[in-house]
Amino acid sequence: MKEHTIKNIIAASLTLFLGLLIGIAAAFLLMNHPTKAEVFHKDKPDIGHSEPDGHTEGYGAHKESSENHDDHGEQDGHIALSEAEAAEFSIETAEAMPGKLHTKVKLPGEIRLNPDKLAHIVPRVAGIVQKVNVNLGDQVKQGEVMAVLESRNLADAKSDYLSALQRRELTNATYEREKKLWEKKVSSEQDYLDAREANAEANINLNNAEQQLIALGFDEKYLAELPVMPDASYTRYEITSPFDGTVIKKDIVKGEFVNSSSDILEIANMDTVWAILAVYQKNLLEVQESQNVTVQADKISAEFRGVIDYISPIVEESTRTASARVVIDNSSGKWRPGLFAAGVIETAYSQHDLVIPKAAVQTVGEEKVVFVKTEHGFKPAHIQTGKSSGKNVEVVSGLSKGQTIAVSNTFTLKAELNKGSFGGHNH
Repeated sequence: MKEHTIKNIIAASLTLFLGLLIGIAAAFLLMNHPTKAEVFHKDKPDIGHSEPDGHTEGYGAHKESSENHDDHGEQDGHIALSEAEAAEFSIETAEAMPGKLHTKVKLPGEIRLNPDKLAHIVPRVAGIVQKVNVNLGDQVKQGEVMAVLESRNLADAKSDYLSALQRRELTNATYEREKKLWEKKVSSEQDYLDAREANAEANINLNNAEQQLIALGFDEKYLAELPVMPDASYTRYEITSPFDGTVIKKDIVKGEFVNSSSDILEIANMDTVWAILAVYQKNLLEVQESQNVTVQADKISAEFRGVIDYISPIVEESTRTASARVVIDNSSGKWRPGLFAAGVIETAYSQHDLVIPKAAVQTVGEEKVVFVKTEHGFKPAHIQTGKSSGKNVEVVSGLSKGQTIAVSNTFTLKAELNKGSFGGHNH
């Protein structure tokens, strides 16, 4: 117990001694280092004392500092920028003026073949394929021979025609002879009537045989030359292109049998294609024929300006949309059927007191601003916007008619403004 008491006395003594040392050190520091207030009064001995004009020297120094701050362009967010610097940053200006806004509707769609220029090639006679002259994707001209068939049916039709032709010539000669004999009272009237009947039947049969060949695609010139053609040509049937175009489907090979129900080739003329746009029910009243439309295909960076030339009178049950058609000039060949596209339709125009380019507007914080031209640069002006379309927007408040504003590369001015807002200098 006694030993424990001695330890407590020693600990208390050490604590008291350390506290004494700390106190002496603190007093020494205070004696040799003046306070912040003393330093300030030492440097500014007259601060707070009135001058004869009634103003204090300290207030005057603060005012001068504020004026210097304004000279650096930070006051009120002013951005000092010379004409040369504005040109270097490609900052263009324009006056805020009244203008029109185009109300537009954007509709989805796709590019399709023009069905008026799409041909499904089907042989008019059955036969064996002897030769195929085209491949998928080939360009063909009107009348070009794309394939050749060997057809017994065709040979029979030609033979019938030649037989009918010879029969008609024979009966015609007989009729003319009997007619002359009857007129001279040499032959009986019955012989004359029989010859006339036979000649009429021959003409009918020849006409039927001729029409069969015409139905197979042969013209009168070909029929006139047929009697002197070699016999080997009787079975030859040529499949030709009905117009200039591209082979987009090929289902024919040499040696196979085809008939009049075989869809062997498809030819499409894609000098013009159709953009079919889906018109939603909510847009049916505002989308009309003859309206201007811009068809866009972002995947190929293509754009075409045209007009709506047709709107379907019914709404499709599966999609509940009507179809609007735009005929596209595709002489370049880049509008490929099957592409997804969109149509931007100009449905209405409206006049507004103040219209500026959207590129002139920047968002600072949560507010929209434009940069108004001043004598030494630009100054931000907070605005409220209204309707917009395309590249322009209506200004409801914050800007006056005729004010000159930056309309391009305004992000550069925004960057300079942000420097100032974080304590930098706007030069």
